[in-house]
Amino acid sequence: MTYPDVPINLVNVPSITNSRQIGLLWSEGVSNGGSEVIDYRITYRVSGEIFTNIVSGIIGTTYTEMGLDPGTLYNFKVQARNVYGLSDYSAEILILAA
Repeated sequence: MTYPDVPINLVNVPSITNSRQIGLLWSEGVSNGGSEVIDYRITYRVSGEIFTNIVSGIIGTTYTEMGLDPGTLYNFKVQARNVYGLSDYSAEILILAA
């Protein structure tokens, strides 16, 4: 029994993303560590800044971040959580709010 595997296939959802919001979609990692994934946590940063936790407790594998600055590049990454704790971070993706 251990932490869940890293979430995989983090991608932008172009049908949701525009100049003020970004849609994200990902998949569960291969193993849940022996305990169901409870929820997910997303962090992001704007170029040159440190990563900030923007939301925790996401049920499911989609999320839309709203109220973004048009024309700004954002880096996103996601973690899974089970009863043993948080996974490592997923691969980062870079998305332009455009």
